[in-house]
Amino acid sequence: MSKGVVLTWLTATATCTDSGEDEVADAQGESSADGGDEADPGGTEESGTTESVESTGAAGTENDDTVGEVGELCPDVVTGAGMLGDPCTLNTECETWVCETFETHPATPGVCASPPPGCRSRVMGTVEDFTTDLPIAGTEVVLIESAGVLNPEVAEPVLTAITDAMGRFDVTSEEPFTDALGLVARMRAPGYYSSLTGATAPTDANGVYPPLAAAHDYWAIHEDDLSDWNMALMGDPDVAEHWPLEEHNVIFAFVREYDYPGTRVAGAVVVPVAPEKSNLMVRYLGDDGTFNANATGSSGISVLFNAGPGESLTVEVDGGAPGSAMGYQVGVSVGSLWTIALEVTFE
Repeated sequence: MSKGVVLTWLTATATCTDSGEDEVADAQGESSADGGDEADPGGTEESGTTESVESTGAAGTENDDTVGEVGELCPDVVTGAGMLGDPCTLNTECETWVCETFETHPATPGVCASPPPGCRSRVMGTVEDFTTDLPIAGTEVVLIESAGVLNPEVAEPVLTAITDAMGRFDVTSEEPFTDALGLVARMRAPGYYSSLTGATAPTDANGVYPPLAAAHDYWAIHEDDLSDWNMALMGDPDVAEHWPLEEHNVIFAFVREYDYPGTRVAGAVVVPVAPEKSNLMVRYLGDDGTFNANATGSSGISVLFNAGPGESLTVEVDGGAPGSAMGYQVGVSVGSLWTIALEVTFE
């Protein structure tokens, strides 16, 4: 199996204003070295609870109401932010840096909660089908350090969980996270190809992790979808050197609106911020199941080829530029599919 350089990604949102200028904000993990969605929004009516959640290894699912000690590995209190029990949409809206929610685009706000003690970190979220957004029960979620993406299938797990009937998981580390770049979640479920989504990263240059990862949405790609996409792209001469997709340098992305319910965006184009330095090539999934080089279909899905290390991307919709995403290089990945969401906000 051949290897390809891949990136882990943070998702950033930007507001499309009347002036057409972008107001870009960092994404999941609320840092510039994270993978996932920009906001830590939301919560659900059952926020803070899971059903039939299992965890193994250095992890626990019980929440501790003891406030974590403030030290060199703990983030400072967010002055003026919400108190325990207050509604929230982002971790930074809570004094404790903990806004409990299982989804990035929930129907109801999250709730400010206590952090784990001893500067430990909690990761909670929902695993969904990359194409349908339906939750996947019984998914094995394994968090690995950045070096583990060299071969995620054999990487030593930092935390492990099994999703419940609603596709949810909730685990807490026994010690503070220390990886300089961040942690990545690997999802495996029957009928699905092993998939990766960025989970959490340090909030500053000192390596301090948030007590709750801001990433709440995680994805897995069904084997049938991967097979269909390989077949659809097999005859594309520009894609030949990247085929089959699971063995090469590709990122699977979709564009969605930032606000609830996170509707997929058609007519979006993913372009590099610095095209003169980029080799990016994009193919968009059309509603007829074929791929094109023009724009996203109703699924918002695209496949990114040749994304460069640390390359910044912009999502253009109707000639504007309301969204962007940035990534950082972590190395070579074997046997797993990278997934990201690019989010846009319209005013």
